[in-house]
Amino acid sequence: MAAVAAAAGWWQTASTPVALNTGKVADSIQASILSQRHLHAAVSCPDNVIQKAGVVFECTATVGGHRFAVYVTQTDGDGHVVFVVA
Repeated sequence: MAAVAAAAGWWQTASTPVALNTGKVADSIQASILSQRHLHAAVSCPDNVIQKAGVVFECTATVGGHRFAVYVTQTDGDGHVVFVVA
């Protein structure tokens, strides 16, 4: 029976990837820049980033017409991140 189930694809070891809510990440970066630097920033992050520990991606913060790279690293598979403004 196990051979039939495996052949039919019923047993899968890999789960479907979950997309990270990058809109929420962008909002968090904006709030952090405002609270730490007292600057209003527009932040954009890419769509379709997989939610997985160790994934690194780049967002862009725009402050007063100047663009800054924001490097984001996911610390776990639950959507928690840390970031550095370059």
